[in-house]
Amino acid sequence: MFVPMTIAIFLVAADGAMVVSSYAAIGSEMKQLQMTSWISTGYLLTMTSFQPMYGRLTLIFGKKQTLLFAYVVFTLGSFLSGLSKNINQLVFARALAGVGGGGLSIVPTIILTDVIDIKSRGTWQGVLNLIYATGSAVGGPLGGILAEYISWRWSFLLQVPAMVFAILMVYLTLHIHESDSDPTSLPHLNGSSNPFLKTKLESLPQSVSLHTKRGSSLTNWLNTLKRLDILGALTLILAIASLLIGLQRLSQMCYSITQPETYAPLSLSLILFILFLAIEFHITPNLFKSSNNGKGGITEPILPLHIVLNPSLVAAYLANFFGVGASMALFYHYSLYLQVVKSSSSTEAGVGLLPSVVGGALGSLIAGVIMKKTGGFYWETLIGYIALFGGAVVVAMGPGVTGTSLNVIGFAVAGYGNGHAVTTSLIALISSAGLEDQAIATSVSYLFRSLGSTISLSMGNAIVQSVLIQTLRNKVAVLGEEQNVMDLVRLITSSLSTLSTLDSATQDVIRESYEVALRVEFVVVCALAFCALTCAGLIKRGGSGLGRVG
Repeated sequence: MFVPMTIAIFLVAADGAMVVSSYAAIGSEMKQLQMTSWISTGYLLTMTSFQPMYGRLTLIFGKKQTLLFAYVVFTLGSFLSGLSKNINQLVFARALAGVGGGGLSIVPTIILTDVIDIKSRGTWQGVLNLIYATGSAVGGPLGGILAEYISWRWSFLLQVPAMVFAILMVYLTLHIHESDSDPTSLPHLNGSSNPFLKTKLESLPQSVSLHTKRGSSLTNWLNTLKRLDILGALTLILAIASLLIGLQRLSQMCYSITQPETYAPLSLSLILFILFLAIEFHITPNLFKSSNNGKGGITEPILPLHIVLNPSLVAAYLANFFGVGASMALFYHYSLYLQVVKSSSSTEAGVGLLPSVVGGALGSLIAGVIMKKTGGFYWETLIGYIALFGGAVVVAMGPGVTGTSLNVIGFAVAGYGNGHAVTTSLIALISSAGLEDQAIATSVSYLFRSLGSTISLSMGNAIVQSVLIQTLRNKVAVLGEEQNVMDLVRLITSSLSTLSTLDSATQDVIRESYEVALRVEFVVVCALAFCALTCAGLIKRGGSGLGRVG
């Protein structure tokens, strides 16, 4: 059962890394280098927008059907990406792949939630996170090799046969009896000695069954489709699209927050997010009703009010938002630090990122083993975020204070902390959500992770660029007039390879300025990690003891 799921998780992780390493080759071949960022933006837009939908889709259509849908759409998008003849076709194909990619990690997690005992879920989630980390580690070098020696198109086309195999495996071997989703029928929960779980079970109506809730009595597929919150989904997509456009422009040197090209989409995004909440909390539950005694129709919002307003769930969501945001920003900008400040090659920088990748994988596995042994998640989650915060502080102090070796150790510890905390916070969220809301809560948590990484990276790029320009302006006596400074910034931000073509004095000034800018960004990362730690402290301590789930 786990083989087809692990194949897809590996590929979706490798996909992102391969695309990043293929940017230059894609832009050069299509003569649209300035548009290559939209290859990731298009994918990220649809992936983030559809992630909260997958929890609801599993309840309406079933987990196996939803998983197959995600696999097929991702495969089709990858195939079309490899065949794209221009940048517009490629962006569209990547956006299509993102629709499927949003479910490739979420649905397997939801399936694990149903079929694995709660004390063992952390271990299995750690295994999945290890596979994801391996995909990320392999994808970058592989994408670079394919782009340099064969063609960037094979970064997408090679995924197709592997995904076809995964689709066939899911279709033929994955057997999920949807009645197993009935909390009262789960063999590992029925009769549990855990007071927390027993209370949850006793609070459910005896007739509860997600098989019935999914609408087995519906007469046809169209009536089933009507249960989807299309209005809410469309509003969320537009809100995230506006946010990504605004943040992308904010991170570009030619735009500032005072320009309408930046503040207009950001303002529109805020309005659309407020409208989305209004739709989820009022319009969807009350306006759309079927004639079947007020039951059915679109009565199942993407974000049910009782899930969003649950304080413990909000704490877990925000911990994921800040924690993953801090980790992604640190990972990306540490690579930039190695290449610019430390003069590392792309290969050396890739090797320099391995401590975080390995640390994250170990953190996830160790967290799963600890939770299986102790049955706890509260203090385990705090330990993870403490490690993330401590590692980020060591990196922010810089080699001038801690030395390069301690800098690497701090980077590895931060990676470990993120891997540890992501696993334990997911179990905390599942425990706090209750049996009947686990699928929805899981999908919402992935939404917060994606938003956290997107916002932190975009804001981080804007911070680095702003501080870099200001620092270089302060060194105008060395570099010449301010106009020359701006031209130089445009040159080095478009391609790092141009740095080696400058004279040694100019290179030294640029590296010093970059170090100042990146140090400021690392301090911001520390603040994000501290916010994650604070939110983790507010997570509900469920179970029979402090942080016990079993």
